Amino acid sequence: MMKTLITTWKHQFVLCFKCATLPQLVKHRVDDDLLSECYGEKASAKYWCDIYEKETNPEAWFYTSKDHRASLHTECVLGDCAGLMPGRTLTCYLIPFEVVLNNSVTRPLCKHCKSRCMYNIMLKKPGTSGTYFCSISCMSNVTFVDHLVKTEGKIDS
Repeated sequence: MMKTLITTWKHQFVLCFKCATLPQLVKHRVDDDLLSECYGEKASAKYWCDIYEKETNPEAWFYTSKDHRASLHTECVLGDCAGLMPGRTLTCYLIPFEVVLNNSVTRPLCKHCKSRCMYNIMLKKPGTSGTYFCSISCMSNVTFVDHLVKTEGKIDS
């Protein structure tokens, strides 16, 4: 797969399209204030993602709170559906999925990972009342298995 790159020769800087289009400010439930995008910090202490509960690399893109007490992976804040437009349809193995906002009081359970969908954008299987996926990864895993069962008739364990 070919990546689209955005370059500036004057500053000798190259970004992939995904990084170039990350929002500079985002609202997330971990903080009352907006989170700001950061990159390339030289840190003496460890940065810790409060969502994933793993170390964050301060030399890569991440989000931080106003007081810099929280550092969060971009994927943990945005999810892998961040570039998708709510109201559109995504097709995987000829199966359509609606791109929907996750803005209700109760967050639905993901059909694949069985956890609450924590991202602002998620996927829903049309024609069902409760078949949700929290990410493209979860949707792809279930859809691929369903596709194998339908085309091959069985799955070897």
